[in-house]
Amino acid sequence: MIKRKYFKKLFIIFFTFTLVYGMTMTSYFVYENKKSLKTQQVNYIVNQADQIVKNLDQRLWSLNKYTDTLFLNEYIKDYIVTNEDYYTITKVYNKLQTDMSVFSDMGGRIAITKLVDDFVISNQSTRKTDAYFDEIGFTQEMIAKVYEFYDKKDNINETIIIANESYEEIHILKKNRMNKEQKLIIFSCVNAQMLKTDDDFTSFNFYMEGRNDQVGVIAKQISDSKKEYVILDDVFYLLRTSSVYPDLKYIITSPYIQNSSLNSKYLLASLIFLASTVVGFLIAIIITKSIYKPIGAVISNFSEGEEESMDEFKFIQNMTNDMIKANKELKDMIKNNKVDLKTKFFRECLSGIISKKQIQVKIDEYNLETFLKPCRVVYIVIEEMEDYKATFLSDARANVRAKVKDIIKNLMTIEGLSFELIELNSNAYAMILGELDENQVRAYLVKILNAIELDERANLVMGIGEQVETIYKLQVSYQNIKSVFEYRQSYDKRAIFSIKDVVSNNIHELFYYTLDMEKELFNATINGVLEKINLLFNEIIVVNFNERNLEVREKASLLISLVNTLRRVEQKITLKDKFKEKVDINKLLLYNKDISRDHICEVRDIFISYGKLANEKTVSKDKEILVMMTSYIENHYQEDLSLEHVANYLNISSGYFCTIFKKVTGTNFKNFLNQYRVKKAKYRLELDPDIKIKDLTSELGFNNANSFIRMFKKYEGISPGEYARQYYKRT
Repeated sequence: MIKRKYFKKLFIIFFTFTLVYGMTMTSYFVYENKKSLKTQQVNYIVNQADQIVKNLDQRLWSLNKYTDTLFLNEYIKDYIVTNEDYYTITKVYNKLQTDMSVFSDMGGRIAITKLVDDFVISNQSTRKTDAYFDEIGFTQEMIAKVYEFYDKKDNINETIIIANESYEEIHILKKNRMNKEQKLIIFSCVNAQMLKTDDDFTSFNFYMEGRNDQVGVIAKQISDSKKEYVILDDVFYLLRTSSVYPDLKYIITSPYIQNSSLNSKYLLASLIFLASTVVGFLIAIIITKSIYKPIGAVISNFSEGEEESMDEFKFIQNMTNDMIKANKELKDMIKNNKVDLKTKFFRECLSGIISKKQIQVKIDEYNLETFLKPCRVVYIVIEEMEDYKATFLSDARANVRAKVKDIIKNLMTIEGLSFELIELNSNAYAMILGELDENQVRAYLVKILNAIELDERANLVMGIGEQVETIYKLQVSYQNIKSVFEYRQSYDKRAIFSIKDVVSNNIHELFYYTLDMEKELFNATINGVLEKINLLFNEIIVVNFNERNLEVREKASLLISLVNTLRRVEQKITLKDKFKEKVDINKLLLYNKDISRDHICEVRDIFISYGKLANEKTVSKDKEILVMMTSYIENHYQEDLSLEHVANYLNISSGYFCTIFKKVTGTNFKNFLNQYRVKKAKYRLELDPDIKIKDLTSELGFNNANSFIRMFKKYEGISPGEYARQYYKRT
C-alpha cells in the first residue's frame, strides 16, 4: 500500500479548492441578484414608459384620423374651391365648433387655412394669418417653413411637423391639393401639457432631429449608444419613436432609485460564504481521509482472476492497457466497416453539429467550393404502406430503394448539376443542390418522377427546401423542409412541393382548421384517441358554424380539408376492402348544397371509425413486434447489439421501438439485454463452474471482463466467481 505521507498537503489542496469555490459561488450569487434587481426595476420603468407612449400614439393617431375626415367634409371641400365665400367659411367654423370636444379630448387644437386668403379658421374665431401665427408663437423661421410647405409641388397630400423653441408644443401640418392653385392646410397643435399622464413620477418631452437643449443632448446620447435608455444622476431616460409620425420621438423620464433589498442580499451572501467554508473544511477532511478508497473499490470489483501478488498500481496499469487495446479494436472495426466520411460530414452539416472551421477544412478536403455559393436541400422520402411492407421482403424493398437512389444520381449527373445525395435512413435522402432557383429545381425533380416507376403502394415525395446563402447555413434549409413534411394536408403518391406551396394551401383560408389542429387530429386518429377526436370536432363546429358563420364556399373548403386529412389517415393505416366499402369518404365531396353541421358530424364519425380500427391494429402489431424482437435478442445476444440495430432489422424507427419495448416488457432495451445475458451467464456457470471469466465474457458479447463482472454484480449482487462457488456448494 502507498503510504499517506502527503495527507497534510492533500488537505490543504482540497480545502483551498473548496474555499475558492465558495468565494466564486458567493460572488456569482451577489452579481446575479444585483443584476436581477436592476433588470426588474428597468423592466418596470420600461413597461410603464411603453404604456405612456402607447397612450400618446393613440391620441396622435386619433387626431390624425380626425384631420383626414375634415378633408372629406363637403363644406371644407367647398371652402377649398371658393374664394372668401362667407357662407362656406361660416359652415367650416361651425363644423370646428361642433367637433371642438372631439379634438380637445385628443390633446390638440385645430385650425384651417388656404394662406392665399390671408386668414385662418379655428374653432375659436376667424382671424388674419399673422395674428394667428403670433397667437401660437410662431417665429419668422417657422412661418417661412409653413409657406415653403404650402408652395411645395411634389405631392398632393403631405404632412410636416414643426415644434416651437421649448418643444412644449408641436404643430402637425397636413396639406391637401385639389389642383395647382387650390390647396388647404390643416394645423393640429398638440401641447405636451394637454397630453400629460396621471403618473406623478414619469413624464415625457417631445424630441425631433435638431433639438439642442439638455433633452436633445440626452436623446442624442441614447441614439448614439444604440441602447433604448440611459441612467444619469439617478434619472432614467428612455427614447421611443412615435408609431404615427416616425420623425417624432418621445423622451420618457423617471426617477431611478437603487433597490433597498440589495443589503439583505449582501448579508445572505456572507452567510452562504461562511456556511460553504465550514462545509468545505469538513469535505476536505473526508476526501483526504478516504483518498485511497476508490482504488480499493476498483480492485474489489475487478480483480477476480488476477494474480494475488499484483499491487494496486500494476493492476490499474493492466486495466489501462486493456482500455487502450479495446479502443484500438474499436478503431479497426470502424476502419473495416469503411464508414463514408464524406457522408458523415454532410449529415453533420444537416444536423448543425459541426463548427464553421471544421466545415471549411472538409470543403477544402473534398473540393466542395461550389457549395460556398447559395444552395438548398431537397428532402426525398419513399413512403411504404403497411400492405406494401407485408407483400415484399425487406431485402427486396431495400433493392428498390437502392435502384431509386441510383436513378436519381444518374439523372442529376447527366444534367451536369453540382449535387450530393446523402442517405439519411432506409427510406429518406437529402439531396444538396447548388445555385438553382425553385422553378429549375422543380423541373429536374419532375424528370426524376417521370423516370421512376414504383408500386402504387409506395409513394415518392420530394420537398424543396429554401435556398440558403452557403453550406454553413445548410441546416436551416434541411430543418425547414423536414418540419413542413408533417404539415402537408394531403400526401399525394408522387408529389413535389415546397414550403411556399404548403403555406399558400393552408395559411390563407378563412375557415378555422389550423395546421396544428390538422396534425393533432391526424395523430389522435392513428393513435386511436377517440376522446381527442370528439373534442377537436366540437371546436371545429362551434368556431366555424357558430362564431364565424362561414359562407358556402368556405364551408366546402373546410370539408375538403377534412377529407384530405382522412386520406392521410387511410394511407397511414391499412384498411380492409370490406371496411373501405362500408366507409366511402369520396361521397363526402359530392355534396352540392350548403354544408351543414350534420355533414361535419358524418366526417367525425368516419374519423372515430378509423380511430377504433387503429386501436385494434396497434394491439395486434405490438404483440407481433414483441415476438420478433425478443426472438432476435435471444438468437443474437452474443453480438454487439444496439437498439438501432434491432430497430433496423424490424424496419421500424428507434423511437417507436423504444415506446413499444417499454410498453410491453416494462423495461428498456439495454436493461432487458443485460438481464438476458446475466441469465445466460448463470446457466453457463452452473454447467461449468471452472469456466474462465474471459471466455465467458467473449461468449456473452461483452467488450471486456471488467464490464461483464460489473454488470453481473449489478443484477446478482455478487461476482460471477462467487456465484459459481455458492452454486457448487449448494449442489
